[in-house]
Amino acid sequence: MKRLLEEIRASEERVRKRWLIGLSSVTMAIVIGLWLVYINVLVGSETEVEISDNKDLVQSPGIAQTFKAGLVFIIDKLKTSSKGALGYLGNIFNYSNEINITQENLDRNFILDSIEKIYNTNLP
Repeated sequence: MKRLLEEIRASEERVRKRWLIGLSSVTMAIVIGLWLVYINVLVGSETEVEISDNKDLVQSPGIAQTFKAGLVFIIDKLKTSSKGALGYLGNIFNYSNEINITQENLDRNFILDSIEKIYNTNLP
């Protein structure tokens, strides 16, 4: 292993980038695989059956079907947006809230009459 790392360090920049991309992809695939196994353990497999309140047997959707449905929904949303995927994401990130405070819609829930006035003090 040490020899392999030394060979990678001594190689050209493009070869090191290939190793970086390759090993990152393998690591990402392992992490996603472990995550999917963990989710399947939590949620259960597609073959499990639930009994509803009226004692009918109902097939519950598995993690794969749920993930596929969510992915289809997102893709349809991106296709139907006016500017495509970048426009849709731009709308999400550029969204802002606006709050207007005016005298007409300002409700005071405290009384200012009994508070003594605080005067400005100049510092030396």
